[in-house]
Amino acid sequence: MASVSSRMAYVMLASIEDEFRAIVEHYAGEEDAASLLSPELLEIAASRRRRDGATTAIHTVGPLLPYLDFQNSYDLANRMSARLPASLAAGLNDLSLAVRKTVAVRNRVAHNRPLDIDDLPTVIDLTSDLLQIGGWDWQKLRQTRTEIKQDAGFIFRAAANLIVDPDTAVANNLPAPDFDETSLLGRKEERRKILRALQGAWPVISILGDGGIGKTALALQVCYDLVEMPDCAFEAVVWVSAKNAQLTSTEIVRIESAVEDSLGLFASAAAELGGSGASDTAIDELINVLESFPTLLVLDNVETVLDESFPRFLKEIPPGSKVLITSRIGVKTENPFKLSGLSESDAVVLMRSLAKARGFDLSSIATAEDLAKWVIRMGCRPAYIKWFVSGLQAGQLPEKLLDDDGLILDFCMSNVFDYLTQTAKSALRAMLVVPGAHTMAELAFLTDLGSSSIQEVILELTTTNFVTQVRSGASGTALDLSDFARSYLRRTLQIDVSERRALTEKQKQLYALGGGLQAAHDLDPYAVETIDVRGVGDYSAAKLLRDALDLAMRGKVDDGLQLLAEAVELAPGYHEVARVEAYLHEVSTNFPEAFEGYSRAKDLAPNDPYVAYFFGRFLIDSGFDPSQGIRELQRAATLDPESSHLHMSIAMAFLNMSKLREALDAASYAVGAARPGGEDQRNSIYLLWQACALSIRSLSAQTDWGGVAEVVEAALNVSESVQNEVFEIATLDLLLWCEGMLTEAHHEASDEFIAKKISVSLRKLQFRRLSVDSDHSARVVGCVKLLVPERGFGFVRCATEEYFLHANELWTREKFQQLAPGSVLVFTPGKKASSGKPPAESVHWVG
Repeated sequence: MASVSSRMAYVMLASIEDEFRAIVEHYAGEEDAASLLSPELLEIAASRRRRDGATTAIHTVGPLLPYLDFQNSYDLANRMSARLPASLAAGLNDLSLAVRKTVAVRNRVAHNRPLDIDDLPTVIDLTSDLLQIGGWDWQKLRQTRTEIKQDAGFIFRAAANLIVDPDTAVANNLPAPDFDETSLLGRKEERRKILRALQGAWPVISILGDGGIGKTALALQVCYDLVEMPDCAFEAVVWVSAKNAQLTSTEIVRIESAVEDSLGLFASAAAELGGSGASDTAIDELINVLESFPTLLVLDNVETVLDESFPRFLKEIPPGSKVLITSRIGVKTENPFKLSGLSESDAVVLMRSLAKARGFDLSSIATAEDLAKWVIRMGCRPAYIKWFVSGLQAGQLPEKLLDDDGLILDFCMSNVFDYLTQTAKSALRAMLVVPGAHTMAELAFLTDLGSSSIQEVILELTTTNFVTQVRSGASGTALDLSDFARSYLRRTLQIDVSERRALTEKQKQLYALGGGLQAAHDLDPYAVETIDVRGVGDYSAAKLLRDALDLAMRGKVDDGLQLLAEAVELAPGYHEVARVEAYLHEVSTNFPEAFEGYSRAKDLAPNDPYVAYFFGRFLIDSGFDPSQGIRELQRAATLDPESSHLHMSIAMAFLNMSKLREALDAASYAVGAARPGGEDQRNSIYLLWQACALSIRSLSAQTDWGGVAEVVEAALNVSESVQNEVFEIATLDLLLWCEGMLTEAHHEASDEFIAKKISVSLRKLQFRRLSVDSDHSARVVGCVKLLVPERGFGFVRCATEEYFLHANELWTREKFQQLAPGSVLVFTPGKKASSGKPPAESVHWVG
């Protein structure tokens, strides 16, 4: 059935056509047709007469007038202006542009196409303009206008007919649009995308969204756009609907004739295409027809009939044919287009247009600001807005309609809610009690569901549009209830006090756990056992990672990896999951898997300094790729330039690779970046002098005395601003070693200037060492002469004296096995016994 707007336009256009014909009849009805009508117009009229079964020859204009349409009759009346009264001729001529614009409206109305928003106003305006023209009484048009004003039902009883030539559009059974009051507002981009998809390769396209969001209207408009295309790829467009309810202003009316399952829907479609309409053969019949010629099958409101037959049918769609679906629930095999509400501006225009079309003065009860607030509260949903305007028209207060929205909520959401499993409903209960967006890991914790179960639940909820995907800060994608769904669930779900208390307690546990993990990471972010928690959404997954690390540190790496598998499923986009997995593989010496894990963590968090640090350490410590490891550490330092820890790590890496100058530079930077007097500065100053000592030894072997002078001067300059308390005995031992090598360099340097520089640095070095600890003068430097590893002892030569070395005197006894003849040691000479050699005590291996 045509809408009020479409039927009103139809009746008024028919009256205008009648007036144009009457003008021609009055002034030229007895004229010879061939002299007044062009050959083309004569043939058009003759062709239309033949379709009516008329075969007799006609010579005058009068009998042909019923076969001239809106444009034809106007053109003819305008062409014979010399015969018309001057005012009538001038008036008709002045309206040529308005008539041309109205012709397009007339064609849409005549062929039952969706109207544009300004179509009815265009017809009304033309009617008013015509009535202002003198020289003609416009009796038919005036009478029609009067009847419409006096009797709203007149438009459906009026005997009006518009000439309709055979439709050149693609064969179709598209229903009359139910949005003619306002046209399809907005949705231009959606129309373009769906039309493009229908012309693409995907066989099944769906328009998904909540009830009342405008899925059916959009699909219908797209189909009308499609059938009008001259190069349409389909030979037929078939529309069938499974809609089972209709919303009125006061109730939800069930449609008794609605199909009850997918087979019934397919049978209806097959019958439209000439099949038997029997349910038991419906799928085969439909597939055969779709194979025979390219067809677009439109299945509307399929959420009411989703069963096991539905996906089986969709998988068998033959090439060339396609299926367009509208549904509140996804069918999992389609190319989905998710539809949301209108833009705020379009929603306001829709409300104004509806009120205007229904003769309701909206401005008398609302300002522009009121309208904007109302449409926002309604989620800019077309069905909600139409229901709201109907309520206003019936005299209800806007505040009452907005507050008492149970009817519209039930209409839009009940079908979908009934489709959900109990597990999915339990997740909705948790989301309703615990506010905000939730990551998959967080939902799993709140509902006590495993990774596979929570994934099924999330798929179910997203396909039913109960939840939307949102950005949850740094934690990435999370799920949140739509405002519409939240309103519906508050009315529908009965959650008792004990369940609310249990869920709230779970949330508190999660926050306490996550807060502790975050605090630990803040204290020591570059410790392998701390977890970088981006936000609340990571808390649950971070707990699993911490537990996996604990297992690995107790030697239960395989158990840790099993726990990690759960974390991977719950938070696949969380970089710490990949980082911890990589570390566990590193611990188990599965270096290829570790490399893949760290690479994945880097891809997930390319700007995270912690990931770069752990990746770099792995590449260096494992020997997998030390050069790339250095680059990763340097990248981490760029991302976190204030971290002295990173520069120390770079310095140590360069030392291990014997890149001594680079190590010296990195250690120098670390000393300056570290907190004065802190642990990092103590370690950094040690690294600085270790790099300096090894550089002096290497340069001395090359007799590069200028290089020696340069490196020691650089180290002294960095050390000048460092407090004495920072120099521990291990660092003083390195200074002592440097003093010995500088003494030799001073004697060997032939260049007087360089020798003097070395001498000055030597005095500064000695002064600094003894000013820190005067007792350090008792320490000496020696070299390993002989080792007896199996018995744990050896001998050290210092100048002309030899000392007995026992493994237990080494600061780190385990390093005794790594000593070799020539290893440099700093120690305190012990008292010589009555026999044998004096012992070396408190031995520090420096190089």
